[in-house]
Amino acid sequence: MKSTEQRKKRSLLIVYIAISIIVVLGTVLPFALPREDIISGTGMVKFVNLEGGFYGIIADSGIQYDPTNLDRNFEQDNLRVKFEGRIRSELVNTHQWGTILELTRIEKLP
Repeated sequence: MKSTEQRKKRSLLIVYIAISIIVVLGTVLPFALPREDIISGTGMVKFVNLEGGFYGIIADSGIQYDPTNLDRNFEQDNLRVKFEGRIRSELVNTHQWGTILELTRIEKLP
């Protein structure tokens, strides 16, 4: 029969292994799973004269995006851009125009 000390060590080892598996899966899985909320495309920056005015992006597909973090260097009406970002459906704003988008990358196109 196993001693109490051996049972404690075995139980601690099992707990340690379980915690290690949870930590590894929690770190790796978010990067391995497809991200449906990440979009990319090309379009045009447009000044929208609502709620005091702001700059949005109208994608070539016709979808309107309201970027939360558009750099001032891109605040030019009719500027062609290539962009990538994360849809932020959990956010609301006063613009009530387009889909809220947190840009992760944007570049000017010729």
